[in-house]
Amino acid sequence: MKPNNLCGSGGGNCSPVASVPPPPFKTLTDLVNNYVAVSRPWRSQWVSAYSLKKSVPVNTSPLPRDLITICTYGLRWDRHRKFFVPMAGHQRRIAGTLPLIVAELKKRNVLAQRFSSFELLFDFVTGVARTVRLAHPNLKFGPLANYDVACRLATVMGGSAPKDYCYFHAGALEGIKKLYANAKLSLPPKTRQGIANYTIRYVDLVSEPLFAALKLLSADEIEDLCCCSKNDLLTVALP
Repeated sequence: MKPNNLCGSGGGNCSPVASVPPPPFKTLTDLVNNYVAVSRPWRSQWVSAYSLKKSVPVNTSPLPRDLITICTYGLRWDRHRKFFVPMAGHQRRIAGTLPLIVAELKKRNVLAQRFSSFELLFDFVTGVARTVRLAHPNLKFGPLANYDVACRLATVMGGSAPKDYCYFHAGALEGIKKLYANAKLSLPPKTRQGIANYTIRYVDLVSEPLFAALKLLSADEIEDLCCCSKNDLLTVALP
């Protein structure tokens, strides 16, 4: 079975686009179980790759081979060829900003920092992006890009992956809206102000009886599911 596919934002942290259509999912539990069986193993490959504490070969010049660049550019680990390759998708739309983000992250020595939570790391990356945008107001680098970079850096640095909050931007935001519409529930108020388009406290989301199946997923996996399977979330049966 191949990953269902999906948001097309391969430049982020989503599962890859499938070459065959996914099967129809009748329930939210079906959708979550498919994610656990198919998408989680794929994500574990790039998590393992990003967790390497050393420089690795990159087959694209003139990209440097350091971890900050790999995380910022969203390079994908090719497990067959054993090196990182560029990820397609929305990264291309911010290509002009990426070298400046890399330079500012290096200037602030991000890998030497210690973050006790993902929120602190997300704030740090957001501050870096704000500095770059103030100096170059015509360049783009928004909340989704901040989130993607922070997630990759969290994997490299360890101990600061999303846990307390689920973050929703772009396709993931569309997906969570469809899930609540399917349940005929109103979206709860945003629980963390400022740096993200929309956030829901993880414990509040998974404690909703209609969404009980989501307990099998971590906060960042819920974000991924909502992005990659947003169309299914409007139609699957809920308990």
